[in-house]
Formats: sequence, structure tokens, C-alpha cells
Amino acid sequence: MKKNKYPEIALCAVDQLHRNADIKPSEAWNKAACIFYPENESARTKSCPKSSFLGLCEKGFVRGVEAGSYLTKGSEKNKKDAIKGLELLRKDCSLSKRSERELWQQIAPQKTYNQQMDVVLALFKAGYLT
Repeated sequence: MKKNKYPEIALCAVDQLHRNADIKPSEAWNKAACIFYPENESARTKSCPKSSFLGLCEKGFVRGVEAGSYLTKGSEKNKKDAIKGLELLRKDCSLSKRSERELWQQIAPQKTYNQQMDVVLALFKAGYLT
């Protein structure tokens, strides 16, 4: 199975935000998604990883990104899941050595996994989450 590129998109988006104070988190995500998925529109616009990223930004949990209103209506579930993932990692950083799916099982085992924790773990491991 081919590995998705959402961790790289999240890291690239944060890098863009750190380099350009005028860019909004959703814009940074979209630009990064175009870099990593230039030919795949459905992968570029996939809402679960993007909403997870924007939810963390919205709450001010991404270093160097001001808290604000970045999500569209209907994206709250992914935001809550991402924040729960971050809370679990804060309580037990050894969880960062586990797979994204293992972390997901502690958050919402009854729900389908859609790369939310790929974003959270990538940002956590890179030291971008407060």
C-alpha cells in the first residue's frame, strides 16, 4: 500500500506559514497539497487531514500560527479528533512511536480512519505543536 503524503503536506504548510506571515493556514495547506498531489484533485481536497490541520491551527496549537477561525462549518469532528490526539500525545509521548492507526484506535475506534493522525503525528514529531 502506497503511503499518503499528508504528513509532508502538513509540514510544508507550517513551513510556508513561518516564512510568510500574510498567508492563511488554509492557503498554506492548499499550496502544499498542490506540491505533493499535483495530479490528484481528490487527494488535494481531502477534508479530514486538512480539517485536522486547520483545527490545530485554529486553537493556536501550531507553533508560530496565531489562533483564529480557519475551519468551514462541518469540520468540527476532525478538529476535535486532532485535539484529542494531541492531548493523548501530551500525556504519553511514547504514543508518537506507534502508528497513526494505533493512535486513532484510542480516539475513535468506531469511526473510519481518514489520515487525521498522520497530520497530528507529523506535526508533533517535528516539534510544531505546543
